[in-house]
Amino acid sequence: MDESHGVAEEVSIPSIGRAVRYHEHGEPGSVLKLEEIPVPEIGEGEVLIQMQATTIHPSDLGLINGSYGRLRELPAVGGREGVGTVVSVGSGVDEKVVGRPVAMPDDEGAWQDYVKARADDLILLPALVPFDQLAISILNPLTAWRLLNDFEYLKEGDFVIQNAGNSAVGLSVVQFAKKIGINLISPGSGQRIDCRQGLCSRLEFSRRTECLEACQVSWRGRRPRHFWGDGCFSRALSDKEPDFR
Repeated sequence: MDESHGVAEEVSIPSIGRAVRYHEHGEPGSVLKLEEIPVPEIGEGEVLIQMQATTIHPSDLGLINGSYGRLRELPAVGGREGVGTVVSVGSGVDEKVVGRPVAMPDDEGAWQDYVKARADDLILLPALVPFDQLAISILNPLTAWRLLNDFEYLKEGDFVIQNAGNSAVGLSVVQFAKKIGINLISPGSGQRIDCRQGLCSRLEFSRRTECLEACQVSWRGRRPRHFWGDGCFSRALSDKEPDFR
């Protein structure tokens, strides 16, 4: 960890920075270019962020080739997730934020040395966590947290099923569920994790019916409160006891 991590220091800010940009959509290896661009000037209520670490997501590649979500205006800087430190503040912004680690702004692109942002939009991050860990702690973990908190009131001892449990979001769901005492069944990964008891037992399912039978045993006659996954569990969403035949 950098000794100055989270500690405000006087920083010499250059007039030119680097950015990985694309001027057209296409295969990343063909359209991405490392370019020099002016370091943005900040105004009232804004801060300047120096990038410290950033990630490469599948969604980054989709934005570059033009196939993912809301596309950015070209030319665009690549990258959606990263961490930086505030190195300069505009008028009206508390100088105490200088030196603090923050999330790189999603819409501006994370693959650049410097980016400006509105101080009110900053996501402040813990100062004692290494940058490489902070850089991967934004999109997927926050998505997992919202899945567990925004769509259903879940309490300790409830059961949740998710698919694609090997994904980054799925693994984050596993950790959050354990922390808040929720029993998690993750058939997409071939694992059942009893988070309430703090156990992690791996089950391999050669057929979908085996997975469903294991779920029935786990519920002990109770129906799960919520499902994330495919249609194989839709039969259990009725008011009747789950039928796994």
